[in-house]
Amino acid sequence: EFPMHRTHLLQPMDHIRDVLGRMLDATPIEHWLHQPVPGANHVAWTLGHLAWADDLVFRTIQGDAGGLPDPADWQTRFGWGSVPATTWDDAPSAETLRRTCEERRRVLRDWLLALPESRLEEPPPGDLAGWFPCYGVLPAALAHHDAMHVGQLQVVRKHLGLAPVFA
Repeated sequence: EFPMHRTHLLQPMDHIRDVLGRMLDATPIEHWLHQPVPGANHVAWTLGHLAWADDLVFRTIQGDAGGLPDPADWQTRFGWGSVPATTWDDAPSAETLRRTCEERRRVLRDWLLALPESRLEEPPPGDLAGWFPCYGVLPAALAHHDAMHVGQLQVVRKHLGLAPVFA
């Protein structure tokens, strides 16, 4: 059996979040609601969605209330089928979005680090098994989800005439 330290499993997940952080730093907040086409995901929606998704995974796994300020509101604003807001009047502040996105990932990452190795092959509860078959695959599933949305944000940046942010 191939021995692997837990942090190796988390590296792709951590790396794409590092890219996201650098992209956020390089994208002025006044562009966070920019959509290259109507209805497209923008920076603000993406942060809310990533926070919501991490919280959903954690709540489902732990069976608790999670950590979003108002989970039902975040589900409506950022869950599957939601429509990105077009004004800041209809969205949490940029600071709240970034802080919540980072905090929800930190909680999920800490949970993964503390998960006993004996549970890595355990399937998740409920519908999560359709996304990742066992907890050992969760970091890759999160990295894949994040990377898809980071790619969308690269298109937003390109549409704004901003240089891409690379790994």
